[in-house]
Amino acid sequence: MAIVLDSYPNDFLSEEQADLLQQKLVEEICSEKCTGSIGPQFRSCFLSKGALILACEGEDARLWLERVVPELRLGEGAKLRVGPARDIVRAAKVAMWVPGALKNTTPSVILDKLLVQNEGLDIAEWRLLNRKIEPKGQTLVFEISEQALSRLKGTNFEVFLGLEVVRLRVVSKTSTGAAAHDPPESMEVASGEPPSQ
Repeated sequence: MAIVLDSYPNDFLSEEQADLLQQKLVEEICSEKCTGSIGPQFRSCFLSKGALILACEGEDARLWLERVVPELRLGEGAKLRVGPARDIVRAAKVAMWVPGALKNTTPSVILDKLLVQNEGLDIAEWRLLNRKIEPKGQTLVFEISEQALSRLKGTNFEVFLGLEVVRLRVVSKTSTGAAAHDPPESMEVASGEPPSQ
């Protein structure tokens, strides 16, 4: 399940808000007057892409969240909403071919270089899913938010990396149908050759 601000994805939960929300949820669990029944149970809880993600242990925990969360407020009356994470936190997978001098560079260093060379590119929420190293370069696959996908669309899915421009390709669509966001099919260095298939 995911808990987000009512204005999500325009506004993200901050770390401070997420900490406060977790405290409030724990207080709610402890304040429930259970009549011999066990309170809601959760496997994990973490902040991702501006949403608090909770892994529920059973249907009772999900129903409890749906009942309790709409009544909670964070600071200045910020309203919250809750629902299945797959419906609320929309993400896409993008692939990038990294050739040349950066072909053996670690993904974290590549992300740092992208941040330095591309204004407005927020890579903080990019999550590496896969890395394949080949003789002429490497393919990196990242999960990114729908907001990041929209920003990439504005650059025609081309970003500056080192001494080249690289093109990203959407590997999977977001749940809102990212067909309109699709860049050209070939994954290549804009000025170079595509990887061998």
